[in-house]
Parts: sequence; C-alpha cells; structure tokens
Amino acid sequence: SMPERGSALHEVVKLYPKKKTCRECSLRAGAKQRRGVTEYGCLQCNEPVHQTKDCVAHHLKRHLQL
Repeated sequence: SMPERGSALHEVVKLYPKKKTCRECSLRAGAKQRRGVTEYGCLQCNEPVHQTKDCVAHHLKRHLQL
C-alpha cells in the first residue's frame, strides 16, 4: 500500500477528556442498537472513534473511498 493515502493520515488517539459517542458505531448502529462511547478519536478528523480494530477499520475505509 502507498504511504500517501494510508492510515498515516488518520491517527486514533486519546482526544477527549469526556467520553463521546463513537462515530463509526453511530453510523453502523440501527435505531435500537447501543452506540458505544469512547475517549479516543481521530486526530485528523476530530471525530470520536473507538480504538477497536472494527471501528478504526471502518473509519479508514470511509475516508479512503474516493
């Protein structure tokens, strides 16, 4: 994979002092599903993102679609 449009552009780090709803969970969750909260987020997007493989992968996939 090429570095210029890889995960280097999106770092999921501890961003928020208070927990926020994970953006990826919200997008995937149906009306009745529980949305997860996290102190982590994408530094570049300033969006809350769980530090789990799933959420990070979905976040990257969403942004790498051209």
